[in-house]
Amino acid sequence: MDVKEKMERARIQLLLDHPFFGYLGSYLEMDEEEDLEGPIGTDHKKLYFNPDYIKGLEGSKVEACIAHGILHTVLGHQWRRGGRLKETWDCATDLATNWTLTRSGFNIPGESELDTDYEDKSAEEIYSILRLEGENGQETSSEEDSGKIIESGEGTGGGKMDKLEIEDEELIDINSMDDHSSWTEASDDTDIDPEQISEEWKRRVAESSTFAREEGNMPKALERIVEEILEPTLDWRRILRRYILQHAREDYDWMRPDRRLLQYGVYYPSPNTEMLDIAIGVDTSGSIKDEDIEDFLSEMKGILESADTYRARLLACDAELHSEITVSREEGLDVKSLIEDFSESLKGRGGTKYSPVFEALEDDRIQVLIYLTDGRCREEIDRPNFDVIWAITQEGTTEHLDFGKVVRLEGEKVWGGA
Repeated sequence: MDVKEKMERARIQLLLDHPFFGYLGSYLEMDEEEDLEGPIGTDHKKLYFNPDYIKGLEGSKVEACIAHGILHTVLGHQWRRGGRLKETWDCATDLATNWTLTRSGFNIPGESELDTDYEDKSAEEIYSILRLEGENGQETSSEEDSGKIIESGEGTGGGKMDKLEIEDEELIDINSMDDHSSWTEASDDTDIDPEQISEEWKRRVAESSTFAREEGNMPKALERIVEEILEPTLDWRRILRRYILQHAREDYDWMRPDRRLLQYGVYYPSPNTEMLDIAIGVDTSGSIKDEDIEDFLSEMKGILESADTYRARLLACDAELHSEITVSREEGLDVKSLIEDFSESLKGRGGTKYSPVFEALEDDRIQVLIYLTDGRCREEIDRPNFDVIWAITQEGTTEHLDFGKVVRLEGEKVWGGA
């Protein structure tokens, strides 16, 4: 069997074993590329493969390599780097991708276990960890080599550096399952519109996820990622404002005419303003920074001022509930003073629990809880009977949040673990 046939068989097998990836793989044209420094490479249009690498891999690992490249493309890793160091970013994206693949049942090349420090984390979160490790001496410090994580022996496959003996007994480093050089070429091409490409792949993800569910084979590890792609997290301020404005709108009661117009012989419904019941939970544990709380309360002032009628409960909690204020929006209410008073009452700086806030709201008629937190709480919480929006700080984590809408402060995208 030649290498191209081996690639084709692996792609067909993906349809049977991993239909989500198999469906997406059909969009990529295969092309042999002997200069690749890894088994495969992608540029969002083609799936390149190096025959010298592929011929030494068993079929299931070829499938994993193909899926690895597909997932990079789906998640838009090549467009998300921004000003980050390229080598470190490449490493972070590989670690995030391989964790997702492992949780989806793939046989990842290499014998080492994946490092649990990177489990269920986005590429951005892993990048921050790697940079911190670099500051501790694991990353070369010279400007020329900044971004290379070599000295510690860590690679980009998720574990330590691994080697694979291929047919001609040449030892090839398979720690990286793909070559990212095609990313650089694509991202540097000014004729390419990343937004247009992302929208096209978003459509393909919707189709492939439907196909996988119909086949009864859609791993849970992919569900959240797909949700974030199909319903991307917007700027948190826009989400909060939109929610409040949608729920605090005016309606009209046709059974009760407007008396002001009835005297003129005009039958018109009277306005019936819906009362929004909202709760704002503030995590005051030791891991929350003062500036995070200040920024959040400042934004909440503007949000509460944009709604005409509401009842709001403001709650501050670390491991227990410390402060609570309940207020109704009335004519002449000084929201600024209200927020300032609540801010001054904040206490805490202990451990973190969410349950005191949820228990306090259990018998209330709350429609939505907005919880400011860094997500660093392992407590298991049952889904409540009201909506929850988790507003996560920039350096926070989402790995322990099992329900609700997740937004990131300052509008940065949450990639749901990859």
